[in-house]
Amino acid sequence: MFFIDTHCHIDFDSFDNDRDQVVQKAREKDVHYLINIGCERLSNQKVLENSKRFENVYFSSGIHPSDVDQSDLTVFDQIEEFASQEKMVAVGEIGLDYFKYDGDRERQKTYFKKAIQLAAKLEKPIVVHNREADQDVAEILRNELKTRAVLHCFASTAEFAREMVDLGIFISFTGIITFKNSTYDDVVKSVPIEQLMLETDSPFLTPHPFRGKRNDPSYIPLIAEKVASLKNMTIEDVQRKTTENAIRFFNLPFAIAH
Repeated sequence: MFFIDTHCHIDFDSFDNDRDQVVQKAREKDVHYLINIGCERLSNQKVLENSKRFENVYFSSGIHPSDVDQSDLTVFDQIEEFASQEKMVAVGEIGLDYFKYDGDRERQKTYFKKAIQLAAKLEKPIVVHNREADQDVAEILRNELKTRAVLHCFASTAEFAREMVDLGIFISFTGIITFKNSTYDDVVKSVPIEQLMLETDSPFLTPHPFRGKRNDPSYIPLIAEKVASLKNMTIEDVQRKTTENAIRFFNLPFAIAH
């Protein structure tokens, strides 16, 4: 039995000095597979390289909403090119981010829609970033979505979670659900285990009791423990179900008994 970290950024500079050790440390904590998520052109290249360097690392290619103002539409040519790589399992991360954003929201929406349309063409699921943009994210997903989708690092309301779940969308939780002041207990409880996945979003959002340190994929079991507690499940059952969900969602080429 093993875990999958469905969303991490081990391509970031903060891992340059110990990337090999981080991947090994995750294995030692039963986090056997990682999805390294691309954010923009350079990041997309780095996550591809990591997938070639590490047997247990898969990747996605995307354009983060915070990067669209520094990008152009040729990033979609890159994403389509990388989709020919066997280990590219999703388009993302993509989405909308209105937090402290005074730029052109329509530009973000345009990139989000184009990414969703490309994912449909490529027959890949999408990894969605949503920050303070619930209404617009929901509207675009309702109108455009033709593949599987996960809302990563979910930080909205239980009501919004249920709305997304009803559309068949998966929800992924990070270490924020472990924080002492967390307001997400009801949110976790509202998401069916069949549509729930686990992620670190490392190097960000380190789970309690390690807040303040750099996050890494080895902390996935701490998030699983919190989900198990809130859902009155064993950690083994959470591990099994969330791993099965990730394998199915990303169409990963192995089975739970691997």
